[in-house]
Amino acid sequence: ITEEQLNQLKSTLVTLKFIFDTENLKREISSLESKSIEPGFWDDAKKAEFVLKKIKSNKNLLNKISTTELLLEEIFVLYSFFKTG
Repeated sequence: ITEEQLNQLKSTLVTLKFIFDTENLKREISSLESKSIEPGFWDDAKKAEFVLKKIKSNKNLLNKISTTELLLEEIFVLYSFFKTG
């Protein structure tokens, strides 16, 4: 793998974070979690189920993006070690 390829991966990750709007996902998770503890949340079971699935889906997406970001950072460090010998 070349440094250029690593930089392309980093650029792709930045684009993905923009496309999925990770900051908005965090806000949405927080908002939905607040709704899930409100009185009467379970009065509409289908709506409650939808909210819980949305929270889970958003958390999974954020986790995948965060994990990818962490792994990419580790690859950059390893590549740096490799380059310096």
